[in-house]
Amino acid sequence: MTIRNFTTKFWCLIIITTLFLNFVFCQNSIVGEWETTVKNGQKATFLFKENGDFLLILGNTVIKNSDIENEVNKSINQESRIVVFYEIKYDKNPNWIDIVYLDTKNNEEVIRTRSIVEFLTPTKIRLDFENFITPGDSDIKDWLRPDDFNSKAVVLEKKS
Repeated sequence: MTIRNFTTKFWCLIIITTLFLNFVFCQNSIVGEWETTVKNGQKATFLFKENGDFLLILGNTVIKNSDIENEVNKSINQESRIVVFYEIKYDKNPNWIDIVYLDTKNNEEVIRTRSIVEFLTPTKIRLDFENFITPGDSDIKDWLRPDDFNSKAVVLEKKS
């Protein structure tokens, strides 16, 4: 085999491997609009944006950052500016997903959910977000994350 044949085969192998990995890993993406029905029959929509922003809609009501700010301000007795975003780790099994409420005025996390998500299909996920960390719990970062799904985990379907 000549060096030229080897180089050609090597690059073909690299390209095929890259395409295969992109196909495998790109099928499961949390980005999009996911829906479920909560206990009272109301629709809940979870919107995970590509830039990391997160939005929750219950029925026809958008849960706004200002609503969260009002609750946080009452509980900590100071003014805050809250932004909500998500972080996901696809390399964990099950995948880790956290919803983070960040007080940008004081540059500190107010709440961080420690959740897990499983892709049942490319358009259906199971999400267990029962556990979370509140202020003062920052020294116990990972022990609250569930290892497996419990009976309270919800199944969401991708709408877009």
